[in-house]
Amino acid sequence: MSYTKHYIPLECNPEVFTDLIHLIGVSSVLEFQDFYSLEDPVLSANITCPVLALTLVFSTLGDYEEKVAAREAVISKNDGLEEGDDVIWFKQTIHNASELLKSYLSLSRLDRAKTLEDSEALETAHRVAALQGDSKVPENEEDEVDYHYVCLVKSSANHHLYGLDGDLDGPVNHGLIGTDGDLLDEPGLDFLMKYIKEKTGNDVGFSILTLVISSANTGADV
Repeated sequence: MSYTKHYIPLECNPEVFTDLIHLIGVSSVLEFQDFYSLEDPVLSANITCPVLALTLVFSTLGDYEEKVAAREAVISKNDGLEEGDDVIWFKQTIHNASELLKSYLSLSRLDRAKTLEDSEALETAHRVAALQGDSKVPENEEDEVDYHYVCLVKSSANHHLYGLDGDLDGPVNHGLIGTDGDLLDEPGLDFLMKYIKEKTGNDVGFSILTLVISSANTGADV
């Protein structure tokens, strides 16, 4: 995968991700939390609901590039959003990258990615957040990191689940998963378990973060 710009990699840390989204203007009532287990009922019971989105980080070693190529082959190349969609997707042209503006909706996918790439505000916010993690920061921003982030988000317009992966050529519509607001209600949880299996195989070296309304702001407008 070739990139035109390089950022310090982000640690999979809920505080780091929360600080980043707040720095780029996302509502302060939202926060990321660790998602410890898909199968342990005790750990699952502690998840703050509703879950609005999920971020998954996994290893890109092995046959990752082949899987990306196969997935790209079946993604529609149509530009813009389909009727009923309310999901914005960005092609990843920044290495190790995560200000999403409403005006981006009117841009083509290529222009959308370029605008994001040229954003000094995003670059500054990303660096501030990345330097807060506990992991050792690579001395060279171009150093390869064998992990990749993807996001799963549910459209409030059509209740379809979308996979947002900047290494692909578009968002992946995984279909209808119910009409309520919680991403982890059935059949969302069943799908997530299958999705993680597809992405990670037998590798247990993956982590999940949930995007939720913080308990201090329950009932607040997002």
